[in-house]
Amino acid sequence: MTLSDGSALHLRFDINAVCDFEEVMTAGGFDATRELHRMETSVRPTVSAVRAMVYASAREKRPDLTLRHVGDLLRTDGEALVKAAREAMQRAAPDPAPEGEAAEKQTPPNP
Repeated sequence: MTLSDGSALHLRFDINAVCDFEEVMTAGGFDATRELHRMETSVRPTVSAVRAMVYASAREKRPDLTLRHVGDLLRTDGEALVKAAREAMQRAAPDPAPEGEAAEKQTPPNP
């Protein structure tokens, strides 16, 4: 995404982002699973969860990013960052397989 200052911030929601999110939320005394579910279902998540999600999703490309810096970004680009974080989560979630295809997709192809 492009931030209001013209710089780019790449958000990627993968297993490492989930682990980073869980680490930050647990350290803050939050139930990470509950907060992740709230973000996925568009139920109003805590501000801490939004900040942790953006932080965790951006770390692969921006390892120097801090939670404080993400808080500053949320102040200036909050709505766009929330939208981008949810979009990254949706892109990472596999589409449910149509009935009958599930067993076929679970078996890896032979090399």
